[in-house]
This record gives sequence, structure tokens and C-alpha cells, in this order.
Amino acid sequence: VNPSMWALPFGVILFAFSSWTSVPETILAVKRKIVRTVIESSIVIGLLYLVFTAAFVGAFGQDVSEVATNVMHGPIGVVANLLPLFTFTTSYLVLGLVVKDSLKEAYRLNNYQAWILAILVPLAIVIFIKPTFIDVLSIAALIADTLAIILIGAAVIRARKTKEGIVPGGILLVIITIVATLSGSIIALVMR
Repeated sequence: VNPSMWALPFGVILFAFSSWTSVPETILAVKRKIVRTVIESSIVIGLLYLVFTAAFVGAFGQDVSEVATNVMHGPIGVVANLLPLFTFTTSYLVLGLVVKDSLKEAYRLNNYQAWILAILVPLAIVIFIKPTFIDVLSIAALIADTLAIILIGAAVIRARKTKEGIVPGGILLVIITIVATLSGSIIALVMR
């Protein structure tokens, strides 16, 4: 463990907890308070990641690779390596659809043009830059999720300042979240 690299996993951790694209669907699916659901699911996800990390580091020590399940071999290794495959491909598909829809809405692109841009840009990065799995997760989260947190936070602050009071509550926690995320992302990018 190298203490000078304390902020390096910030992007991966940010990626692990970045579920902002699923909030609209969650609101539709969940009949109880959304804040409680987000808090409870974040706690469960955090505990699962903690158990997963402790299990792999405890079992394999220094031999744990970037993709922890790569240290497993045989039939169990094949099954275990399906987890990161599904995690990565499903998030790529979901985020790709969000980007495609955003391009259609913001730039009035047709479905085909938006689809091509949403797929070709990440594909070109993988082909020409050849980042590692962790680099992809980390840099994507450090840039995209940090921007999303800033924009969503700004929208919440603006909505809370309106006379209609669409989004109740104060702005202090929102500002702290924005500053903490932005600071962590800048430090992690500089450490790379």
C-alpha cells in the first residue's frame, strides 16, 4: 500500500457509485421516498464493494490484478470474469443510450447520427489510446460523473431558489458535494 497514492482510486469509486442515469427509472419504479431508496441502495452497494475488496485482497494479496477476478482460474474463473464483462458492457450500453438521446435532443441529430457518435467516440479511444480497464472507468468517472454532479447540483440549487419551491431543502449539502467531488477528481487526475 502506497499512502502517497490515496486519491488514485477516486475515479473508480466515483464510477461504482454513479447511478444518476438510473434515478428517473427508479422514481417510476419505486413507490416510496426516492431519497431513502438512494441512501439504502448506496449503503448496500458500498458494503458489497467492501466485502468484495476485502475478500480478494485477503485471499490473493499482492497478486490481485486491475480486474480482481482475473486471478481466478478454471471454471470458477470463467464465471467470475463474467461479472466485470456484464458490468462494463451494461454500463456502456446504458450510458451510450443516454448520450445518444442527449445528442438527439441537444443538437437535433437524427437517431443514426447520434448513435454513430455515441458509439464511435468511445470505440476510437479504446482502439487508438488503448487504456487499461481501470483507466477507462477512472477517467470516465472523473470527467463525466464530476460534470454531471456539478450540473445536477447547479440545477438543484436553482430549483431550490425559485419561489415555487419545486425541490425543497437547503443548498449547503449540494455545495459540499460539488466541491468534494470536484476536488477529489482534480487531485486524482493530477496524480495519474
